[in-house]
Amino acid sequence: PAQAKGKLLSVGITKSNTERVAAYAKISTGLDKIIAKLKDADFDTKDLQIQKTELQRLITTYNTDVASYQTALSDLNDIDCMTDPAGFKSSLEAARAARAVVAKDALAIRTYITGTIQPTLKEARTTLAKDDTPKTTEGAQ
Repeated sequence: PAQAKGKLLSVGITKSNTERVAAYAKISTGLDKIIAKLKDADFDTKDLQIQKTELQRLITTYNTDVASYQTALSDLNDIDCMTDPAGFKSSLEAARAARAVVAKDALAIRTYITGTIQPTLKEARTTLAKDDTPKTTEGAQ
């Protein structure tokens, strides 16, 4: 019974992780395109490039911690809870701890995107919009 739930959880985690990694890749690629367009518009992209590097670091940390979580789940699924209840409990606690780390990593990525990258992009959009506003000539009324 416990192993069956563990195996279902393992399959679910693999699926959701695949989707999350694809979403992170899409965000990263989109950010690369935006940075390229801003450079073409002679916009200073130094801050955005630093933020993208930090985002990549957060994503790499997430991927590493997910791999650890999947290993913990695999270990949990390999233990027979009937013959080795102490080992099963230990593996279960390790999996729970690993899951908490993965959740923290995902939250850190989401918070970084919404709290740091999005405001920088809005600022860039506002600055570019001001630069595109037609200039009025003095005295022409």
